[in-house]
Amino acid sequence: MTEVWLEVHLLLTDQQRGNVPLILQEIVKYCADELKSRKMRKTFHYFFEPRIDGRPGFEILFRIEVMDYVDLNDVEKIITARINQYTNLIDGVLIKRNYHGEVNDYGEDGWELAKLFFEIGSEIAIGMFSENFRKGRKFNVGKFVHCFLNQQGVDEEIFHANALIGRAMINLGVTSMTQEVEERVRKILERVLNEWRRARIEFL
Repeated sequence: MTEVWLEVHLLLTDQQRGNVPLILQEIVKYCADELKSRKMRKTFHYFFEPRIDGRPGFEILFRIEVMDYVDLNDVEKIITARINQYTNLIDGVLIKRNYHGEVNDYGEDGWELAKLFFEIGSEIAIGMFSENFRKGRKFNVGKFVHCFLNQQGVDEEIFHANALIGRAMINLGVTSMTQEVEERVRKILERVLNEWRRARIEFL
Protein backbone atom coordinates (compact mmCIF):
# COMPACT_ATOMS: atom_id res chain seq x y z
CA MET A 1 0.00 0.00 0.00
CA THR A 2 1.26 3.47 -0.90
CA GLU A 3 2.18 5.56 2.12
CA VAL A 4 0.36 8.86 2.57
CA TRP A 5 2.49 11.79 3.69
CA LEU A 6 2.14 15.53 4.01
CA GLU A 7 5.28 17.62 3.49
CA VAL A 8 5.32 21.05 5.11
CA HIS A 9 8.13 23.32 3.92
CA LEU A 10 8.62 26.04 6.55
CA LEU A 11 10.70 28.65 4.70
CA LEU A 12 13.10 30.92 6.60
CA THR A 13 15.66 33.59 5.87
CA ASP A 14 19.11 33.40 7.43
CA GLN A 15 18.09 36.30 9.67
CA GLN A 16 15.26 34.16 11.09
CA ARG A 17 17.58 31.37 12.28
CA GLY A 18 17.06 32.45 15.87
CA ASN A 19 13.37 31.56 15.51
CA VAL A 20 14.12 27.85 15.00
CA PRO A 21 13.66 26.70 18.65
CA LEU A 22 10.24 28.36 18.87
CA ILE A 23 9.15 27.03 15.46
CA LEU A 24 10.13 23.50 16.42
CA GLN A 25 8.29 23.74 19.72
CA GLU A 26 5.18 25.64 18.69
CA ILE A 27 4.61 24.33 15.17
CA VAL A 28 6.43 21.03 14.58
CA LYS A 29 6.10 19.46 18.04
CA TYR A 30 2.65 20.91 18.66
CA CYS A 31 1.28 19.55 15.38
CA ALA A 32 3.00 16.17 15.78
CA ASP A 33 1.58 15.78 19.30
CA GLU A 34 -1.88 17.00 18.31
CA LEU A 35 -2.14 14.62 15.36
CA LYS A 36 -0.89 11.74 17.51
CA SER A 37 -3.48 12.46 20.22
CA ARG A 38 -6.20 12.42 17.55
CA LYS A 39 -4.82 9.16 16.12
CA MET A 40 -4.34 10.85 12.76
CA ARG A 41 -0.65 10.17 12.15
CA LYS A 42 1.76 7.27 12.14
CA THR A 43 5.18 8.91 12.21
CA PHE A 44 6.76 12.32 11.71
CA HIS A 45 10.20 13.82 11.30
CA TYR A 46 11.90 17.00 10.21
CA PHE A 47 15.14 18.02 8.53
CA PHE A 48 16.90 21.30 7.81
CA GLU A 49 17.18 21.67 4.02
CA PRO A 50 17.91 24.32 1.37
CA ARG A 51 14.74 26.22 0.50
CA ILE A 52 12.55 24.40 -2.00
CA ASP A 53 11.87 27.70 -3.79
CA GLY A 54 15.59 28.22 -4.44
CA ARG A 55 15.76 31.53 -2.56
CA PRO A 56 18.52 32.34 -0.02
CA GLY A 57 18.01 30.94 3.47
CA PHE A 58 16.88 27.49 4.54
CA GLU A 59 13.78 25.52 5.43
CA ILE A 60 12.48 23.15 8.04
CA LEU A 61 11.07 20.21 6.08
CA PHE A 62 8.34 18.79 8.33
CA ARG A 63 6.94 15.43 7.18
CA ILE A 64 3.88 13.68 8.60
CA GLU A 65 2.88 10.12 7.68
CA VAL A 66 -0.90 10.01 7.88
CA MET A 67 -3.06 7.10 9.01
CA ASP A 68 -4.67 5.23 6.11
CA TYR A 69 -8.21 6.08 7.24
CA VAL A 70 -7.54 9.81 7.71
CA ASP A 71 -8.48 12.52 5.21
CA LEU A 72 -5.33 14.38 4.24
CA ASN A 73 -7.33 17.61 3.98
CA ASP A 74 -8.18 17.41 7.68
CA VAL A 75 -4.50 17.05 8.58
CA GLU A 76 -3.57 20.01 6.41
CA LYS A 77 -6.26 22.16 8.04
CA ILE A 78 -4.90 21.45 11.53
CA ILE A 79 -1.33 22.25 10.50
CA THR A 80 -2.27 25.35 8.51
CA ALA A 81 -4.33 26.74 11.40
CA ARG A 82 -1.33 26.36 13.71
CA ILE A 83 1.13 27.91 11.26
CA ASN A 84 -1.20 30.89 10.79
CA GLN A 85 -0.67 31.76 14.45
CA TYR A 86 3.11 32.05 13.93
CA THR A 87 3.53 33.58 10.47
CA ASN A 88 5.79 36.24 11.99
CA LEU A 89 8.43 33.54 12.67
CA ILE A 90 8.77 32.33 9.08
CA ASP A 91 9.21 33.71 5.57
CA GLY A 92 6.59 31.48 3.99
CA VAL A 93 5.22 27.96 3.77
CA LEU A 94 4.60 25.41 1.02
CA ILE A 95 2.61 22.22 1.59
CA LYS A 96 3.00 19.30 -0.79
CA ARG A 97 1.58 15.81 -1.15
CA ASN A 98 3.97 14.15 -3.61
CA TYR A 99 6.21 12.36 -1.08
CA HIS A 100 5.40 8.69 -0.51
CA GLY A 101 8.29 7.49 1.62
CA GLU A 102 11.57 5.86 0.64
CA VAL A 103 10.92 2.15 0.99
CA ASN A 104 12.68 1.44 -2.33
CA ASP A 105 15.92 2.95 -1.00
CA TYR A 106 15.85 1.56 2.53
CA GLY A 107 14.06 -1.75 1.95
CA GLU A 108 10.77 -2.75 3.56
CA ASP A 109 12.18 -3.61 6.99
CA GLY A 110 14.85 -0.92 6.77
CA TRP A 111 12.32 1.82 6.00
CA GLU A 112 10.18 0.97 9.02
CA LEU A 113 13.24 1.31 11.27
CA ALA A 114 14.44 4.43 9.43
CA LYS A 115 11.12 6.18 10.07
CA LEU A 116 11.40 5.41 13.77
CA PHE A 117 15.02 6.58 13.78
CA PHE A 118 14.10 9.87 12.07
CA GLU A 119 11.23 10.42 14.48
CA ILE A 120 13.22 9.80 17.66
CA GLY A 121 16.02 11.93 16.21
CA SER A 122 13.52 14.76 15.71
CA GLU A 123 12.20 14.35 19.26
CA ILE A 124 15.73 14.41 20.68
CA ALA A 125 16.69 17.50 18.67
CA ILE A 126 13.54 19.35 19.73
CA GLY A 127 14.41 18.50 23.33
CA MET A 128 17.91 19.89 22.85
CA PHE A 129 16.51 23.13 21.45
CA SER A 130 14.03 23.48 24.32
CA GLU A 131 14.98 25.33 27.50
CA ASN A 132 12.19 23.60 29.43
CA PHE A 133 13.14 20.04 28.46
CA ARG A 134 14.68 18.21 31.41
CA LYS A 135 18.05 16.96 30.16
CA GLY A 136 21.28 15.89 31.79
CA ARG A 137 24.90 16.36 30.74
CA LYS A 138 24.94 13.24 28.57
CA PHE A 139 21.94 14.38 26.56
CA ASN A 140 23.97 15.82 23.69
CA VAL A 141 24.69 15.16 20.02
CA GLY A 142 28.19 13.81 20.58
CA LYS A 143 27.05 11.21 23.09
CA PHE A 144 24.21 9.95 20.90
CA VAL A 145 26.42 9.74 17.81
CA HIS A 146 29.09 7.87 19.79
CA CYS A 147 26.56 5.35 21.13
CA PHE A 148 25.07 4.72 17.69
CA LEU A 149 28.45 4.19 16.06
CA ASN A 150 29.50 1.98 18.95
CA GLN A 151 26.48 -0.22 18.27
CA GLN A 152 27.70 -0.67 14.69
CA GLY A 153 31.16 -1.71 15.90
CA VAL A 154 32.91 0.83 13.67
CA ASP A 155 36.20 2.65 14.20
CA GLU A 156 34.89 6.09 15.12
CA GLU A 157 38.02 8.01 14.14
CA ILE A 158 38.05 6.49 10.65
CA PHE A 159 34.30 6.94 10.31
CA HIS A 160 34.44 10.65 11.11
CA ALA A 161 37.48 11.18 8.86
CA ASN A 162 35.69 9.52 5.94
CA ALA A 163 32.51 11.45 6.72
CA LEU A 164 34.40 14.76 6.66
CA ILE A 165 35.92 14.02 3.26
CA GLY A 166 32.65 12.68 1.84
CA ARG A 167 30.67 15.68 3.04
CA ALA A 168 33.27 18.07 1.61
CA MET A 169 32.94 16.35 -1.78
CA ILE A 170 29.14 16.61 -1.64
CA ASN A 171 29.24 20.29 -0.68
CA LEU A 172 31.68 21.03 -3.50
CA GLY A 173 29.67 18.99 -5.99
CA VAL A 174 32.48 16.63 -7.01
CA THR A 175 32.69 12.84 -7.13
CA SER A 176 36.45 12.34 -6.68
CA MET A 177 39.25 13.64 -4.49
CA THR A 178 40.46 16.98 -5.82
CA GLN A 179 42.88 19.61 -4.57
CA GLU A 180 39.90 21.77 -3.67
CA VAL A 181 38.51 18.98 -1.48
CA GLU A 182 41.88 18.50 0.27
CA GLU A 183 42.19 22.23 0.93
CA ARG A 184 38.65 22.39 2.32
CA VAL A 185 39.28 19.42 4.63
CA ARG A 186 42.58 20.90 5.89
CA LYS A 187 40.95 24.28 6.60
CA ILE A 188 38.13 22.63 8.54
CA LEU A 189 40.55 20.50 10.54
CA GLU A 190 42.75 23.46 11.36
CA ARG A 191 39.77 25.50 12.51
CA VAL A 192 38.53 22.65 14.70
CA LEU A 193 42.00 21.97 16.10
CA ASN A 194 42.31 25.62 17.10
CA GLU A 195 38.99 25.39 18.92
CA TRP A 196 40.12 22.25 20.76
CA ARG A 197 43.43 23.87 21.75
CA ARG A 198 41.46 26.51 23.64
CA ALA A 199 38.84 24.16 25.10
CA ARG A 200 38.60 22.46 28.47
CA ILE A 201 37.84 18.83 27.77
CA GLU A 202 35.31 16.69 29.61
CA PHE A 203 34.60 13.30 28.12
CA LEU A 204 31.17 11.87 28.93
